[in-house]
Amino acid sequence: MLGANLAETRFIGANLCKANLQQADLSGAILVRSQLELANLTGVNLTGACIENWGVTKTTKLDGIICKHIFLSFVNEDKRNRLPSEGEFPEGEFTQFVKSILDSFDLFQNRELNPKAAISTLQGLADKYQEIIEILGLENRDNNTAVPAVL
Repeated sequence: MLGANLAETRFIGANLCKANLQQADLSGAILVRSQLELANLTGVNLTGACIENWGVTKTTKLDGIICKHIFLSFVNEDKRNRLPSEGEFPEGEFTQFVKSILDSFDLFQNRELNPKAAISTLQGLADKYQEIIEILGLENRDNNTAVPAVL
């Protein structure tokens, strides 16, 4: 799919693991619940795409992504929760945003969690992207790790 025009395509729940999407135009695409582990998104245009619950991991190649804005939820066939809420991401900022979230999840999943560090990390992301989040609490899981419950 190198350089494919996939603008406005609906990939709801799609398995795109290991897909080579280099240079593809995914502007306006719906990537809700799409799995992208080991996918190559190098140089992809994601401007206006909806990424609600998309499955990117540290194995997803995110270099050179073009993204002026993104939507975080898809409700009643409408893209909602634009990020940034106004203006555009500076060049490279979207990739840094995604990587910071992946690093935060790594913090929550792979070590004993310091609740103060978790809250600080989440609040730092909210402040940086001028988004309001409400931290409802931390939930313990089976292996003594904690995950945040946020709104």
